[in-house]
Amino acid sequence: CCLPRYTRKRLHIKNIFSTTKKTWRTWKIDKENYVGQADPYILKHEGKFYIYTTGDDGIYAHSCDTLLGDWKFEGRIFTIEGKDSFWAPSVIFHEGKFYVFFSFEYYDVEPDQGGHHQTMHVIESENPLGPFSEAKPILMPFSIDS
Repeated sequence: CCLPRYTRKRLHIKNIFSTTKKTWRTWKIDKENYVGQADPYILKHEGKFYIYTTGDDGIYAHSCDTLLGDWKFEGRIFTIEGKDSFWAPSVIFHEGKFYVFFSFEYYDVEPDQGGHHQTMHVIESENPLGPFSEAKPILMPFSIDS
């Protein structure tokens, strides 16, 4: 809506459904090991795609060579022992490093006036799947959804 016409691109998504049966793809949820996949963020780096999601206990990742291919679950790529309620990662690749911005319930600081403890943090790595540095707080409560 707000971008100049020359920067907008139409995205034709044709392969969301099976080309042989014309049915939508379905995925089975492993209810015994379900981690959730909230607040997805997608990054393209050197021809590969990464989706970062959050669960109650950390940040998870998936990878794929194409946007509509079979995504590989890479597992949990970051957590902080004893912390919970991780939210909304975003990832920036800058000068050879990946910076992941996210928030979680950070009870080590005073809450805001509404009693919220969600605090924005950043971690960094030279690899999109880690290992990542220790989390550094950058915005105090209430900050969510990077």
